[in-house]
Amino acid sequence: MTEMGIKRKALAIVLLSVAVLGGCLRGPRGRVSNITRQEHPELINGNLDWGSEVGFDLKNEGESGMIHITVTLSCSEGQWVRSQDIFLEAGQFKHLTYFFQEPTINTTNLQALVRVNP
Repeated sequence: MTEMGIKRKALAIVLLSVAVLGGCLRGPRGRVSNITRQEHPELINGNLDWGSEVGFDLKNEGESGMIHITVTLSCSEGQWVRSQDIFLEAGQFKHLTYFFQEPTINTTNLQALVRVNP
């Protein structure tokens, strides 16, 4: 193979890589920040119930589109998950909260995890 043929193949590989990577960066991209967790009573079906509230800020750093949110609360009494699909415009910001009524007032070792996809 000639030197010119090798250069053409190398250029083709570089262009293909740029096209593939550029495609990966398109679409919505959620970014989570400022995760908080606090325990307090909340009205559930007309009755006060103790639980844990997980709050966070979500920003779409990509193009407009759907972002899948998964919030997990784990503690000494178990693990619970809330999930939601939310549409955000490009650059849009939202503060979201999820209340978990399952843990009791006596629970320990509370931990919250928030994931977004994409």
